[in-house]
Amino acid sequence: MILCPGCFVDYLLPAIVNQTQEIIRICNECNCIVYQKDGCIKTTNLTTFMEERGLPDLWSELTLLDIGETAEEETYENTKNLFPTIGE
Repeated sequence: MILCPGCFVDYLLPAIVNQTQEIIRICNECNCIVYQKDGCIKTTNLTTFMEERGLPDLWSELTLLDIGETAEEETYENTKNLFPTIGE
């Protein structure tokens, strides 16, 4: 599990943006989003992320993924598999 870098209260959940097929991580507590762009890991919030893509800032625009999270707590800075390819 990866602790949210925005609130440090909840964990980042893996999700896919339905319309763009982007893989992101989102916090259920504060709506912080961690995503990959141009090889860099970036953070923002749900509203800004979705507005930049011309999409409504709704959780219904996302599909939560089950990628077999481990019970160990990790931070997003040191995880090697933050954004796996779908189907791996």
